[in-house]
Amino acid sequence: MFAFRCRTTTSRSTTDGVPDDDSGDVTLFTTYAAAWEARSRSCTAVRIAGSVPSDQQRAAVAAAGGALGLRALAGRCAEVGTGPFDGRVASRHALLEARAVVLYCPGHPQIARVRAAIAAVED
Repeated sequence: MFAFRCRTTTSRSTTDGVPDDDSGDVTLFTTYAAAWEARSRSCTAVRIAGSVPSDQQRAAVAAAGGALGLRALAGRCAEVGTGPFDGRVASRHALLEARAVVLYCPGHPQIARVRAAIAAVED
């Protein structure tokens, strides 16, 4: 189980609520839902319990093909509007990351964007 240290939006945000820069406050969240609601970006996962990865976590890390470890993947899943959640998959690394987040965080509010980006690249 992870907590997430994330930057959150400020008054300098774009129309979709996600800032283009590194402004914002750093906040600690204990759930993905809270991080998503705050429109978090640039998140770092902090392990707070457990040490044995679940089958879902192992599958997601394997899908990342070495592009992301479990902690990095958990942090990425707490973010909104960045990385694969912006709907762009422009490199092999980005494709591996996108496939991993589909497995690791299927309940993410922007997961449809990720699936569409993967489909566009794989067509």
